[in-house]
Amino acid sequence: MSEAAAQSVPDEKPLALGLLSLVPLLVMHELAANAGLGINLAQYLMTLPFSVLPRPQLALGIAIALLTLSCAVWLYRSDYALIPRWLTILKEALLAAVVMGPLLVALAWLLSIPGDLSHLRTGDVGTPSLALVALRMGGGAWEELLFRWLLYGLLYLALRRGCLALWNAPDGATLVAEIGALALSSAAFAAAHLAPVVESLTGFSGGEPFDAAIFSWRCLAGLSLGILFRWRGMGVAAWTHAFFNLALSIGAGVDIFL
Repeated sequence: MSEAAAQSVPDEKPLALGLLSLVPLLVMHELAANAGLGINLAQYLMTLPFSVLPRPQLALGIAIALLTLSCAVWLYRSDYALIPRWLTILKEALLAAVVMGPLLVALAWLLSIPGDLSHLRTGDVGTPSLALVALRMGGGAWEELLFRWLLYGLLYLALRRGCLALWNAPDGATLVAEIGALALSSAAFAAAHLAPVVESLTGFSGGEPFDAAIFSWRCLAGLSLGILFRWRGMGVAAWTHAFFNLALSIGAGVDIFL
């Protein structure tokens, strides 16, 4: 293979590292779900293919184990400095989660988003159990898999191909695809928290009523996480989401960020 051809082949090791870094969060979610605390909508949608199997939870556990083993072996054999890179993901995600709260508050203020955002805090009533915190942190990982990795990626490919079919301008098509995929996936992320959407997709009650301020806040959060996903990768975006959910679960709210 020529040097130019080798440079055109994408390096898949960062994706493998990102997926591997999600495994603790996915395991946390499954343990909490097995305790009867429910499941995240993104996890429900992403694991629908397993529902046709006789023992779907066992099959999902095996799939997560195989993902862990295959990514770990590949990265280890590639001499990819697995542990230091994973620790870097955690450090970057923790910093991003700390920055994200004030950033979202500033954006909400600049955009003059009306309404009360104080009930975004999820830890107002008592102290949440460790299982509930695990469910929320793991749910963030499933949401990143669905809305950033899968939906963002599919929208990007579809929009870019559509733009290229209309005009032969690769740079312009890429820009339109990036902006469109980011915006649409962020809107879908916000909509997935609404009660009508949850009930229509699952048949179960859940979600929250529509509130313009909260919906706008979640769109901004989706935009921030989408940019982070494209900039620093799946692992950083998912752990940032998880740390942010942890902060909300233990009582951090808009007034704390201010």
